[in-house]
Amino acid sequence: MNLTFENILEFYCDLTGFNRQEIMSICRDRFVVTNRMILSHILYNYGNKRSKSHIARMMNKNHATIIHYLKKHDDLVETCPYYQDVFSRSEGLIDWLKDRRKEHGEELLKKHETKNSVLELSKQISKNDV
Repeated sequence: MNLTFENILEFYCDLTGFNRQEIMSICRDRFVVTNRMILSHILYNYGNKRSKSHIARMMNKNHATIIHYLKKHDDLVETCPYYQDVFSRSEGLIDWLKDRRKEHGEELLKKHETKNSVLELSKQISKNDV
């Protein structure tokens, strides 16, 4: 499975019980905003290192909102029991993303090794032809 925004959002919604419409809405309810903040943190830190602007576009938010979410995350993990609880429940998603990134990294490494092997072989063939 790819690490697309839709896949991550679907997994997050399954994990937290929120639906896509709530997360993507303009609702400023504390519980919804908390989940958006955590999802932003996960997307930025574990979802293929997307840029803040890219995350903002995916979530229909201003990039400054995402910057604010990311800055507030560390404070809220330390001080807000509700935030801590929701974030701890999202660790399953973080583990899943780490596994996908690891698999993706291994695939890229294999492709790179294969490409290098082909290049090496073509260099040897060209040397033998000369």
